[in-house]
Amino acid sequence: MRNAELLADLIGQCAATVHRHVDPLDAAALAWRPDSLANSIGITVWHVSRWMDLLAVVVLQNRGHDEEHWHTQGWRQKTGYDPRGIGFNGFGAITGYTAEEVNAIPVMEKADLLAYFDQTSGALRDYVASMSDESLHQPAPGSHQGRLAYEWIKAILVGELGHAGEIEALAAMRARI
Repeated sequence: MRNAELLADLIGQCAATVHRHVDPLDAAALAWRPDSLANSIGITVWHVSRWMDLLAVVVLQNRGHDEEHWHTQGWRQKTGYDPRGIGFNGFGAITGYTAEEVNAIPVMEKADLLAYFDQTSGALRDYVASMSDESLHQPAPGSHQGRLAYEWIKAILVGELGHAGEIEALAAMRARI
């Protein structure tokens, strides 16, 4: 198995893990926050989805923000929310958001939230699988910091696994109240 295929498989496994934790939850569980500064499970899934969208479209393919799935698949129009220009590097993925900016993210129904998640995780998985192993060790075309494609993919994968644990912990905390 090539390195790119292995990374793509890991992306698929991470996505399956998120589904295993989120699929059984109802709307109240998705929206629950242990305190006013904490993220809900729904916000966490959106955050992971946004980073996968940004990685697949902007960072790895050097395409414009207007080509992100959030925009091309009608999520911006459906929710009325445009995350561009907010947070770290203006990526609109919660990283670097203020509490007020997090609170402005629209609550999405589970089916829509998971549809966006599936679009972005699938696009990232498919694109990574198509990459040559050599391209993994080149600067990502859309990374203005010269960071290697592999470094970006690794960071998103590690983050996704961490967030899967966060989702599991939030669900367990809510179940105890």
